[in-house]
Amino acid sequence: MMPTFDMTDLRFFQHFLLCAYPPLPIGGWAVWQLVSQMSHEYDFLVHAMLGLGASHLSLLTPSNFVKDALRHRVIAIQRLNDFLAEGRHTTPNVDAAFAAILSLTYQAAHMPDGLYDFLTMTRGCFLVGSLVGDEFRTSTFRTFERESYVERAVEIVSREPHHFLDSDLVNGFSASLERLGRTCQSVAELHYLATMRRIALAFNTDLTDSYRQHTFLYEKLGHLTADEYASFVDPHNYTSRLVIMHMLVLDCIMAGRVEGAEDHKPEVTALHRYNSRYVMVCLWVGDIYESLPLELRPYGEWPERYARNLTDMFNIDTSFWRKGRTEMPRLECAEQFSVTT
Repeated sequence: MMPTFDMTDLRFFQHFLLCAYPPLPIGGWAVWQLVSQMSHEYDFLVHAMLGLGASHLSLLTPSNFVKDALRHRVIAIQRLNDFLAEGRHTTPNVDAAFAAILSLTYQAAHMPDGLYDFLTMTRGCFLVGSLVGDEFRTSTFRTFERESYVERAVEIVSREPHHFLDSDLVNGFSASLERLGRTCQSVAELHYLATMRRIALAFNTDLTDSYRQHTFLYEKLGHLTADEYASFVDPHNYTSRLVIMHMLVLDCIMAGRVEGAEDHKPEVTALHRYNSRYVMVCLWVGDIYESLPLELRPYGEWPERYARNLTDMFNIDTSFWRKGRTEMPRLECAEQFSVTT
C-alpha cells in the first residue's frame, strides 16, 4: 500500500530542504538536494527526512510536532532495517541508506532524550558507510572521505580566529581531561581519552592533524564490540558518562565552526534562529552532570560550565523542549536500528 502524506508532512519536507538537513558533509547543501531527488524511490529515506524536519521544527517554536517526528522515526528505522536485510548494496541503495541513517542521527541530536539514539545511530553510520566499499568515488557522499573533510575544515577554520577555539579554551579542556584520566579504566574510555588529548594538543601546533584526529572521535563507536558499546553507553557507567560529556563538548568546539558552512547555498528566509543541535548538546551535558554522584561531579565541572555558558550566550527558552521529552516514549528494542559487528 502506498504511504499517505499530508500538508503537515509537506511542511516538514520543506523545512528539511531549507535548513534542517544534516550539516555534513561540509558544504553539503547540494548533496542533500540530490538526496531529496532520490527520496521518492526509498520510503525509509522519506520518513527519515520528514522526521528530522519535524524534530528540528519542534525546537524552534512550541508545537505538537513531537509525535509526528516520532512516528516518522519509527517507520524509517523499521523500513531501513528491512531494506538493509535484503542485501542489495548497490551504490545508489547504500547512498539512500546512508542518507537515511545520517538523517536519523541528526534527528536524535534534536531530541531532548536522544543521546543514546544519537550515539547508536552514529555507530550505525560507520557500519552502513562501510558497505560502499570500492565504489566510494561514485557515491553522492564522496566528499565525506576523511582527507576531503580535513582539508575543507582547516580551510574554513583558518579564514579567521574563532572564539570557540582559543588557547584558554584548549588549555581548560586539556586540564579537565587530565583530571578525568584518573577515573578511566575500560579500553573504550582510555581510547577516547587518548583521542581527545591528541585533538586538543594538536590544535595549537598542527590544525590539520587536530581535525584529522577529530574524524576518529565518533568513528571509534563503530569499532567497539556489542558488549563494549553496551557498557560504554550504560547510563549507570558514570565514568563513561563523564567521557561522553567531554566528547560532546569537544565536538561542539571542533565541529561548531565548520558544520553548516556553505559556499553555494542560496539565501532563504526560514525559521532558524539558532543552532538547536548545539543547544541540545548543552542540555544533554547538563542532564549528565545532574545524574552524577556528588563525588564525581568535580570531574564534569569544566564541560558543564562550558555548556551552561554556551546556552546563556544563545539566551533561548528551552522549557518546551523538556515538555516534548515527557511526551516522547522510548523506542522499543525491536524498533531500534539494528547495529551488529
